[in-house]
Amino acid sequence: MNGEQRFGMCERCAGFDQLSLTLEGSSRQYQWLCLACELASGVEWAAEHCDDVDRYQASQLDRHVEERSKGAKRVARDRGAILVVEDNDALRESLCRVLDEEGFVAAPASNGLIALRLLRHLEALPHIILLDLMMPLMNGWDFYRELLQDSSLSSVPVIVMTAHGGDTRTGELPVLRKPMTTERLLSAIVAACPP
Repeated sequence: MNGEQRFGMCERCAGFDQLSLTLEGSSRQYQWLCLACELASGVEWAAEHCDDVDRYQASQLDRHVEERSKGAKRVARDRGAILVVEDNDALRESLCRVLDEEGFVAAPASNGLIALRLLRHLEALPHIILLDLMMPLMNGWDFYRELLQDSSLSSVPVIVMTAHGGDTRTGELPVLRKPMTTERLLSAIVAACPP
């Protein structure tokens, strides 16, 4: 990526968004891509820019909350509890705000170690866990291994959230690629944990 940006139509998905001029590794040609397509293309810089993706994702979620609060009535809090395991403060807070607006009870954890401690001390388990992979102290993979080894926790459904397009270590877990739309986030939650 040479840093040049503009708003327009992505050359890959044809969506309108903020675009970056991206050098494709295999073709060695530049293309105007949205952030989601840029990350999905597996360009080398993507792993180094997770914080940028998380900030962008947080701003998109915050926009959803602002738009929703302008006219719609708040949903009753009866849709279940969700543990949000995400190290980026802004994104974790934005995810919790969106889930709260949508009627869920969101519990935040900034890494896998804190999430495990929280899970082991809760009176009732969450209905689902939203799990980032790249975190300090205990990453998402280590957290998930620990979760599976604990028979009292292993039944909680997990949805992985990641900016890494090429990551294949998630097995059969549902994966949401960052940045994701709020609609995709909510659809994945409903699919993983129907009422």
